[in-house]
Amino acid sequence: MMGSLRGKVFPACFALTAACTAASAAAFAWLHLPWQAAASAAERRQLVVLVAAAGLDLTNLLVFTPKTLEVVRVRHKVERGLGIGGVGSFHGMRLNTRAAATCAALVEANGRFRAAHALSVLATVASATGLAAHSCYLAGKLAL
Repeated sequence: MMGSLRGKVFPACFALTAACTAASAAAFAWLHLPWQAAASAAERRQLVVLVAAAGLDLTNLLVFTPKTLEVVRVRHKVERGLGIGGVGSFHGMRLNTRAAATCAALVEANGRFRAAHALSVLATVASATGLAAHSCYLAGKLAL
């Protein structure tokens, strides 16, 4: 149940994040014209940060999320075949760990899931870090 919910929510969330980050990058480029010779290095850096964050969000949406969801489907199929697919939460993780001791297919599915999920998390954290850095830049521009 949780896997199917994630399969619907994560793509929508990543699509919204990618769209908002790309819109922020476009708005910043339009308002600050950082490609002109008179632009400061800080403005050029901010545009690079925003474009990189948007690229990471798009990569997460178009590459990592589909791969992760595909691996989750395979893993759920293996778990259902072992009779542990309907259990959620920490008890389900314990059952998965015990079953992985004797099932090579589950070990392989778990490893592929960890790798795909780690890449997705890394892209999310890197994008969020870039957006936080841009927020700090913008906050520094406020006159209080």
